[in-house]
Amino acid sequence: MAWDMGRQLYVWENPETGALFVWHEASQAWIPDKGSDLEDLDRAFELDAEEAQDVTHKAKKGNTADQEAAAEKLLESVAGENPSGEENKKKRKRAKKKKPNTSVYVKGLPKDVTMEEMMDFFKLAGVFARDPANDMKPKIKIYRDENGEVKGDGLVTYLKPLAVENALKILDGSDFRPPKKVFLQVEVPVFQDKPVNPKKPTGKVSKKQKKYNQEEEDLGWEEKERVHVVIKHLFEPNDGRGDIFFYDNLKNEITPELEKMGPIETLKIFERSPEGVVAVKYTAGWAAERCIEVMNGRFFDGRKLVAEFYDGYTNYFVPETDEEREERDKKWEKWLEGNEEYEERIAEEKKKREQEES
Repeated sequence: MAWDMGRQLYVWENPETGALFVWHEASQAWIPDKGSDLEDLDRAFELDAEEAQDVTHKAKKGNTADQEAAAEKLLESVAGENPSGEENKKKRKRAKKKKPNTSVYVKGLPKDVTMEEMMDFFKLAGVFARDPANDMKPKIKIYRDENGEVKGDGLVTYLKPLAVENALKILDGSDFRPPKKVFLQVEVPVFQDKPVNPKKPTGKVSKKQKKYNQEEEDLGWEEKERVHVVIKHLFEPNDGRGDIFFYDNLKNEITPELEKMGPIETLKIFERSPEGVVAVKYTAGWAAERCIEVMNGRFFDGRKLVAEFYDGYTNYFVPETDEEREERDKKWEKWLEGNEEYEERIAEEKKKREQEES
């Protein structure tokens, strides 16, 4: 294909027949080149089409093989050999392959799973895809509930489809934490289309960004507005060991202050957290932003707080050891034994049950 500077047209030569064609912008088709200028092309295209139809009519009427062949040849010269015609466009569209799946859905994750564990385990199958919305980190999603705790499932996205086959073969049914027998179920994810309300564009968005936005909306990886706030250094990790009501008292103390920023949906204290983490989910993004603005850098009980949006993958859960659980149970029993009000309540309930039985 070449550009004719004189006529300001694209010219294409059929490599098999040597016939020349020019690109007709109005009809979006290649038509036989008869040396016409741009302004004559419209009429030329109409004449060629009329001639083709006339020959076809005569061929059918006369029913001769030569006439029919001539008609078919002329029709091909007008449209059939058109490398960018409507028919070829349809063929190219049909030839487009559906994007192969590169993700696996995971079930059976432990409640204290970490992102590092996920990376170490699933890298055995292949190279991870990178998430441009998360500083190009591996595209791994651990699903959590509204309190920020692990639900037990997740999604891992690889760079190539072959990694999915590897994961299904070697990781499905494997022990995630040998020899603890934490067996995972790895399968191909099934995504359900969600109805999307069309919105007027506010600016120019690239095709790549549109594609990424749609994928994120289908997968549900991103909130429409950020409402989860993480506040660090609100307590020391050992504060709760000497007081069985420490975390309850802390929640009662900080809740009214945090509610000043806006309505709260949930508040979660990650007990025994080395960073003293408390997670807050607001009902609106503006309240979360206000919380970060007020609480970040503020001092609480001599400690400087850090308030920021939740990153979407860090697990702040700290499991309780057997020693800590035993110590807590002993303190709870001791408190119950020394609580006269509690003992009186137990005695009243016991007396009431005896009266009902009699």
